[in-house]
Amino acid sequence: MNDDIVQFDYLPEEKIVKINLPEEVLKSIDTIIITKHFKDEIIISREDIVNMLPNKSLRDRLCAP
Repeated sequence: MNDDIVQFDYLPEEKIVKINLPEEVLKSIDTIIITKHFKDEIIISREDIVNMLPNKSLRDRLCAP
């Protein structure tokens, strides 16, 4: 798998959306906003993103300045 690509996968049977972002992109994001018809928003902050990561070394890399 190429880690430098942005990819969105929709898995309707599992009711999952998978988003692959390169690490440098993920490091530069402060907020992710998910919308339905660009109206109803779900806002996920950088802190939420980092806290969701199961891998401590990845969390540390993303929090590094």
